Amino acid sequence: MSRVPLARILIVDDEADLVTALCGILEARGYSTAGATSGLQALTALRAAAVDDTTRFDVLITDLMMPFMHGIALLHAAHGIDCDLVSIVMTGHGTVRTAVEAMKSGATDYILKPFNLTAIAPILERALTIRGLRRQNANLLRQVKDRTAELEESIRLLQVANNDIDAYKLKAAKRLSRA
Repeated sequence: MSRVPLARILIVDDEADLVTALCGILEARGYSTAGATSGLQALTALRAAAVDDTTRFDVLITDLMMPFMHGIALLHAAHGIDCDLVSIVMTGHGTVRTAVEAMKSGATDYILKPFNLTAIAPILERALTIRGLRRQNANLLRQVKDRTAELEESIRLLQVANNDIDAYKLKAAKRLSRA
């Protein structure tokens, strides 16, 4: 019997050993992970997984400094594929400026390398909470939109009924005035 993972996580870093290590650590904690060693591989994986909710990634953990595609560019492209995706940036070259840049680009948090599990666990929990809230919010917005459409249709039907009543009253008043 297969266990339902806590979340599906895509880990992107140009250091393959780091990807493998982080995937192994998180899988041992109950997460489903996939790794990519470039931004282009990550985007391919995100597109393939975005076909439905059972395969969609919940969290993207990406290195900030990678060849060919910087982590910030990956964040922008990833959020274009899945706007509910939560992203965490990790880097060994962390400064306050890079952290602020990552957060402005849509990252929900920031991890410094070398990382340790005690630092990553609460960050993942926060990221998953944010994703859950985003999805609940999107669902509520859909419900409001649907209910608004239903109410607008009810108003339209009431206006038609009121117009019919007014027309009937007018006809009845004309008949009575002739009599």
